[in-house]
Amino acid sequence: MLLPLTELKRRLHHFAHKPPFSCGRGRGETDAHRRCKESIYRAFSQCQNVGYLDIEADFGDVVADVYAVIDNVPVAIEVQKSKLSVDEITRRTKKYHDLGIYVLWLALHNSNLSDDKYSPSAWERWCHATYFGRVYYWLTDLTVLPIHFSAHQLYAEETTWYEAGGTKEQKAVIFDHLNAIKCQLQVSA
Repeated sequence: MLLPLTELKRRLHHFAHKPPFSCGRGRGETDAHRRCKESIYRAFSQCQNVGYLDIEADFGDVVADVYAVIDNVPVAIEVQKSKLSVDEITRRTKKYHDLGIYVLWLALHNSNLSDDKYSPSAWERWCHATYFGRVYYWLTDLTVLPIHFSAHQLYAEETTWYEAGGTKEQKAVIFDHLNAIKCQLQVSA
């Protein structure tokens, strides 16, 4: 059921306080992270199929950067720039699952993605596995860039040396990493 915009419930938290203050939200958050959340929120607020919309929605053990009910489906959007551990992303994803909320992990786009030798972080690799070979990078509003990292190997030259006693040893070191294959995707809510 689509709700008219006049019935849409929205809530936008504040991002600044007059001193003294005790609110810990946004502490350590970059401007890019805040702008991303606000941009997604504003874009969703224009979508007629969004029945509820909140920013920094607190669910107890997890706080969604943006929370929306889209076509009656609850969705938490988590924006990441920091080095999130695999244990933490797994824990938070499980909490959302237990609450019956789908979660979309978005990474902030960065210029290093165009590097042929880009090596994704552990949490990006986790997203890649979870989202069937894609990591979603936010560009603007509701536009994300899905990137598929293909397996790639770099070979180092073979090394030869002699052990004590004259035994010849040879080894080649292989470094594994993932290469990026990019295409832009416009998400329509």
